[in-house]
Amino acid sequence: MISQATLEEVALGLVELEKKYKQNKNPGDLERSKACAQAQSAIRNVILNCAINGDPHDITPIQTKKGVGWMVIDQNMNQKQFVAIK
Repeated sequence: MISQATLEEVALGLVELEKKYKQNKNPGDLERSKACAQAQSAIRNVILNCAINGDPHDITPIQTKKGVGWMVIDQNMNQKQFVAIK
């Protein structure tokens, strides 16, 4: 089980990564910054879903054609994908 507090820590970590990559010191940092922003937006949706449906059983980062996000497995072993649209 993953608690809502853990998900909020992940969101804060994504904010810090986005700040780091926005400095654009290395090649590809701009793309990484955009991916972090998308992942952060999607994790906010996951946190909202957790507040409604309870803590998830597992969470995994994913990248789809739509963008970067998270696959969440709930307590009933149902899968949901939360993706921030580019």
